[in-house]
Amino acid sequence: MLPIYKLTINDNDDTGVDYNAFVDTPAHLKAFIAFNESMPYQFKEEQRIVTGVMMSANTLIYRNSPDIGEHQVFFDSETIKQIVLKFFKNSFGNNVNKMHNENDKVKQTTMFESYFIDSKRGINAPIEFEKQNLQDGTWIASYKVEDDKLWSEVKSGKFQGFSVEGIFDRIQVNLKTNNKQKMNKKEVSGKSLFERVFGKTKFEDVPATEEVVTSFAEITSIDGTVLTYEGDLAIDTPIFVTDENGEQLPAPNADYQCEIDGVVTVVSVNESGLISNVEIVEIEEEMASDKEAILTEVSEVMKATLEQTFKAIEELKAEIKAIKGAKESKFNNEAKVGAKTAVKMTASEILSLNK
Repeated sequence: MLPIYKLTINDNDDTGVDYNAFVDTPAHLKAFIAFNESMPYQFKEEQRIVTGVMMSANTLIYRNSPDIGEHQVFFDSETIKQIVLKFFKNSFGNNVNKMHNENDKVKQTTMFESYFIDSKRGINAPIEFEKQNLQDGTWIASYKVEDDKLWSEVKSGKFQGFSVEGIFDRIQVNLKTNNKQKMNKKEVSGKSLFERVFGKTKFEDVPATEEVVTSFAEITSIDGTVLTYEGDLAIDTPIFVTDENGEQLPAPNADYQCEIDGVVTVVSVNESGLISNVEIVEIEEEMASDKEAILTEVSEVMKATLEQTFKAIEELKAEIKAIKGAKESKFNNEAKVGAKTAVKMTASEILSLNK
């Protein structure tokens, strides 16, 4: 996985966002929507309003720079708020260009709406952005486009979204990893200790209220990346990686091979951090038969090798026995000859003595 950096700014220097560009492919990969006569709450004439994501909170963005090469960056919600405050303090709201070209600035384009997604306060993204998996802290803005050429380019699809530009500091972060592949499902419950022990809220026969259970799971890919998700491992479910501080980030666009309950599973994640496919990898019969054939061949080779080894041992034992027998026979023969010679000499000596 590519290195990941958190982008930050400093209120006391020139870091921050100073321009917004209409671009064909926004870095955060979140397209905007153009409100015209086909949209709800229409006017008699085109509203010429375009709404889009300025900065997507905790979304990993691919970058390739000369100093550190390929990497991914993200903005957290607190940094985005800091950036936006500095942006408006410096009156940069109407600084707009096309494709980050400083020579192609746009006039007659006014930012009139700006807000952060905040689910706790009931501030949500437009329903059209539902599939973009936008997190709390995401900055959304709307422009009134009175420039005829720009509006025509927006409607034609030439421009697909917003892309802020500025100067930022980088802080490298490390993701939570696990060398062991596993899947742990946990249940989070609002039960008290009394309820857990006795199964009811009090000793009186009063029916206990239905508990609200939220389940989440943690799986680990073969490279050690820890992925978490809530609910079912299914298409369009948001799935996350976690940094060293416990903060969740939408998982990078990739295919993650995991072993879940002993089954090899490939989980595909799209650019929005949503599961796009879950596929179980089945071992083909051909692979199984090949494995069996290899094992059979290995066993036959081992058997032949052992037979040759045992045969060589027997031959060696026979050779040793033969050598031993030959030595014993030679020793016995030499002993007999020596004995005969000794007898003859003794007889001769006796005869000579008699003479």
